Amino acid sequence: MLKYKIIFYIFLATLPLFFVPTAFSEVYIPENEYVGFYDHDGVYTVIAGIKNSETFAAVPTLTIEVNDNGKIFSDVYQFSAIMPQEMLPMKVKLPQIISDDPVLLPPTISYQQSDERFNGGYIIYDDSLIIHDSDSSLTGKIKNGGNIPFENFRIYALIKDKNHNILDVSASQKFDLMSPGEILDFRLLANPSIADQVDYYSCFAFGDDAIQFIPGKRNGESYPIRYESLGWFAYPEFSNDGSDVSLVTLNNWPVSGFANIELQSHSIHEKFQVYLDDDEVEFTQSRDEMGNWHIAFDLPKYFQGKTKIVGIQDRDGTVGEVGPFDIVVNDDGTLSVIENNSNTFSGIEFDNNIFLLMIIPASIGLLLVSVYRKKKSSVKN
Repeated sequence: MLKYKIIFYIFLATLPLFFVPTAFSEVYIPENEYVGFYDHDGVYTVIAGIKNSETFAAVPTLTIEVNDNGKIFSDVYQFSAIMPQEMLPMKVKLPQIISDDPVLLPPTISYQQSDERFNGGYIIYDDSLIIHDSDSSLTGKIKNGGNIPFENFRIYALIKDKNHNILDVSASQKFDLMSPGEILDFRLLANPSIADQVDYYSCFAFGDDAIQFIPGKRNGESYPIRYESLGWFAYPEFSNDGSDVSLVTLNNWPVSGFANIELQSHSIHEKFQVYLDDDEVEFTQSRDEMGNWHIAFDLPKYFQGKTKIVGIQDRDGTVGEVGPFDIVVNDDGTLSVIENNSNTFSGIEFDNNIFLLMIIPASIGLLLVSVYRKKKSSVKN
């Protein structure tokens, strides 16, 4: 009888495990889907497929750590929402890594629940899904099998060789709107430097049109820049007076691409000029509902150089006040969320899994002690 009581108590103590998510499912990166290497441009690149095994859409936050000749590089990246039971391909370039033999350390992932924006979207697997011999690009069709429209999205996929090694991540053209039941054509490109190695594409996923964040400092103050583009922008350098900013720019693709750079609005009188290297280019300038400037222009194919934006002014009171919180760049390169004119904002995340790992053994121990004492008491009586 005592044996059955012990089994019953252990079952009660472990019952929460069946209702609280554990680290053995949820959102993770399979071991063979996480790689780091120097790409064809000599830039250290991390590629992964992030799997969402939850029953809801999740926005993943990934901490990437690299041992760069004894120095640990660590940075945090947030990606677009992953639909339930799908995998999202991701790629991050880390030009800070320069040693001959860097070591990519195991990833750390956290996530939060999100709306299911692309529920019911899928790739149509039929004769229309083709890898073209000429350039190893892939074309096919997608369908919105859900009940709501899809807005501002791309199709993402991993590119692999015949040995199943990850070569790159590819993103399709941007889709502004896809109505329920609609079928659209999409295309994924492979960089020419890897075209002869491409064997297949995998881990197709609908994802938000990626908006990248670049931390920067202007005149000693935080000045983050965001962009949306087929190309890559990094390393913002401001002039001494802060009136212009230069960004290292790279477009590896054999097609020109749209670039949209978002800047803080300091004055309604800010009028910009845009240069690619020394050549002035045509662009459009607009403001969004939050008051930020958007500078849009075409980025030529295979462009490697600098984008220079001229015309940044100091605040003159002609635009709204600064928001209650801001993202600032610390001296060590990390980011903090601060309340303007106040102290640094910080928060503590509570991990249910760690709590369970501590409380369940303790509960079992207390139950066993309790049963043992009752048995001993009954023997004495």
